[in-house]
Amino acid sequence: MQSKPHTLRQTFGTFGYEREHWTIEAPDPVGAIREVMALKQYTQSDLAALFGSKSRTSEILNHRRRLTMDQVRALHEQWHIPAEILLAG
Repeated sequence: MQSKPHTLRQTFGTFGYEREHWTIEAPDPVGAIREVMALKQYTQSDLAALFGSKSRTSEILNHRRRLTMDQVRALHEQWHIPAEILLAG
């Protein structure tokens, strides 16, 4: 007994349902930074070296200050975090 081949709509139709009912929110910029720090075992001091200031780094990680364009550029170029995620916040 042969099964009928699925159409693309049958195969991929569930993605539309999932997209509508189970959306995955983009991570916030700080969450993305923290995730990269955990994965690559970077410390807050490593991030401060990138930003040039320990106090500024602390403010960003505690959501008291937003990233500047220079910081977004540095994170994107040196830590390879997608700029779209860093600009989402």
